[in-house]
Amino acid sequence: MTQPVDLVYVWCWDGDPNWLAKRRAVAERHGVASRSVSNMSCRYRGGDMIRFSLASAARNAPWIANVFIVVDDDQSLPDWPELRDGKVRVVRLAEIIPGRFLPTFCSDTIEHHVARIPDLSESFLYANDDMLFWDEVAPSFFFAPDGYPYLRFGAPRKPTADPGEMPYRQWLDNADRLVVGAFGSCPGRRSPIGRLPHHNVDAYLKSDLLACYDRFHEEIEAAFDNPFRNPKSVQRVVYSDYASAVGHGHFRRATFNTNARASWWRRLLPSWSDSLQIAPGRWREAPELFARFHPKLVCFNDGPGTTDEDFSWLRGYLEGIFPEVRR
Repeated sequence: MTQPVDLVYVWCWDGDPNWLAKRRAVAERHGVASRSVSNMSCRYRGGDMIRFSLASAARNAPWIANVFIVVDDDQSLPDWPELRDGKVRVVRLAEIIPGRFLPTFCSDTIEHHVARIPDLSESFLYANDDMLFWDEVAPSFFFAPDGYPYLRFGAPRKPTADPGEMPYRQWLDNADRLVVGAFGSCPGRRSPIGRLPHHNVDAYLKSDLLACYDRFHEEIEAAFDNPFRNPKSVQRVVYSDYASAVGHGHFRRATFNTNARASWWRRLLPSWSDSLQIAPGRWREAPELFARFHPKLVCFNDGPGTTDEDFSWLRGYLEGIFPEVRR
């Protein structure tokens, strides 16, 4: 493929006291507790991790044309050299989201609007700030020769007895249900529907996101009345589901995606991976896993139990890998 590929992040900097105060005020106004699943601190802490993600993209995916970082309208920006890179452009929420849906601190709501970023290329990648390009990757890693994205997903999801205990699964189910209702169940091994996302850098076509949103806008927008995640939220897997259903994507089973130490049966697997997710509390196992599985993409997933000591260890480790990141 020869067309340009952009990279998009939705990001917040937890070093800005004004933004934190705004978030706290909106949460109080809507009766959202600080420890609720939609508002816990792991949703927005460790905001300096994006520096390593940007460094990894510059080193291992230098073909990326532009980097768009979507931030809150009132978010201050730190004076980091990575944000002054000529490829990087900061996009405010008001540029892409109608005013009636603002303010919002729901990543799902924001992600449903990234296709409206001005000048965004037709082919683009989406990443969280805890995701890194760990090894050299070409555009062909994300997009097939016909230009359609590879849709990387893991194992089938297991039913959840109590959605309240696993709300993330409910948000995934909400997305799958929309596409199944419109196109059928798309059974078989070649569909992402009913599977766990690989939780790493994803590839999309802008036109498909816009078409999917237009088709399901009533259901998607039903969750926008709450500025935080809620049971009606539709996870962005709806766009991969849609791409698969209309023949605009190629399903790929993520070759290895674990959130725990490799167990005995995983010794039978090849010692390589497309995508590796390191679970909260297990970051210190990363060097061992990297040495064995040589991943292309890595995610250091955060969680409620992640400590300041964990972040300190991770920053020190990543500074050894990416010494170009200056504090």
